[in-house]
Amino acid sequence: MTVNHQELVSPNCLKEQTVNMKRWQWKRINYCLWAGIALLILAYLAVANNLAIQTFTLRDYKNQLSRLEQQQADLETEVAQLNSYSYLQREVQTLGMVPVSHLSYVVSANDLMAKK
Repeated sequence: MTVNHQELVSPNCLKEQTVNMKRWQWKRINYCLWAGIALLILAYLAVANNLAIQTFTLRDYKNQLSRLEQQQADLETEVAQLNSYSYLQREVQTLGMVPVSHLSYVVSANDLMAKK
């Protein structure tokens, strides 16, 4: 007499196998959920770190911009002082230049000449 597989397995054994299968599926779902949560936390930390770095970089750029604006204002002030009439008068005197009251021109055939 031969015994087949169904006769060897009791109905209680089949119930335990289905319960174990369901337990294994829930375990797998739990692992996936925990892995997903861990990935989300890591992504959040990466984004927060990147945001902090960009904040410090932006602050450095703002400081650099304010320094450059101050330097530009200083240079504009210096240009205005160098173009002022009083500065130019002092430079004329230090170079030994004298003012000319009347200037007459001598015209030749090809050239134009100035005479004191």
